[in-house]
Amino acid sequence: MGVELSGGADSGNVALAVKAARIPQVHSFGLLVGGSIGMQQNERRSAYADHCGFRDVVIPALRYPPFCPGGVRALHRPHDPAGAFYQEAFDVVREQAATRRCEVMFTGSGGDEVNAHHSRTAAELPVPEAIPWLGPKAVRALGEVNEHLAPIPVLPVPTLMAFGMHNPGFLRSGVWPVSPLVHPRIVRFMEQLPHEYKRGKTLFRERIRRAGLPESVASPAEPENFLAVLCRASLNTPPLQVGARTVLPHTLDDPR
Repeated sequence: MGVELSGGADSGNVALAVKAARIPQVHSFGLLVGGSIGMQQNERRSAYADHCGFRDVVIPALRYPPFCPGGVRALHRPHDPAGAFYQEAFDVVREQAATRRCEVMFTGSGGDEVNAHHSRTAAELPVPEAIPWLGPKAVRALGEVNEHLAPIPVLPVPTLMAFGMHNPGFLRSGVWPVSPLVHPRIVRFMEQLPHEYKRGKTLFRERIRRAGLPESVASPAEPENFLAVLCRASLNTPPLQVGARTVLPHTLDDPR
């Protein structure tokens, strides 16, 4: 068994659930981002792995940026060009899981979606701004864009789209991905929660605190992101260097 463990609240809650299930010999896998954020992420991941008794595997994401040598893009292998920019790094995660004979990988996918606002809560959604360049017919049609649609699935649509992008790689490696946070019962439960328990993932973070993990793990000041990985790719890989030279000078105060 394996667990995708980024160190965030979503994968952290899944890790706690796997620990509670008393599954023997669980491996945890995670991409470690660079810089000071990566150091904090590493501390959170280590806290979870130690608490849960996982055999942890860390993959430095900076070693596998987009277009890195040996990756699907550099080797011109068939892949989804609109897929995740961290595909090369996650391919390494999947390879490591397959090497350790993990037949099932628990992921934290869907955590953002189940904690999002739901239309049946009391919180008010922002009113969309008018589009000034649309004509009268287009404005009327836009008002009916959500009419007569196919039934909404139980699982959030963005989660299903993420599955379509993320899960085929696991299946190709012989690993079955499981995302407990979007089990239909969990989704319906989260829909019925008052919004204050979902805002900022309050419920998820409180569970982490009650498990005995420190506040720096339950509610980190700087969540991990892949900005450093993208910067490395833009500066060190030929397909992106042209874009970096033309775009970055216009987005920085000091292009030097």
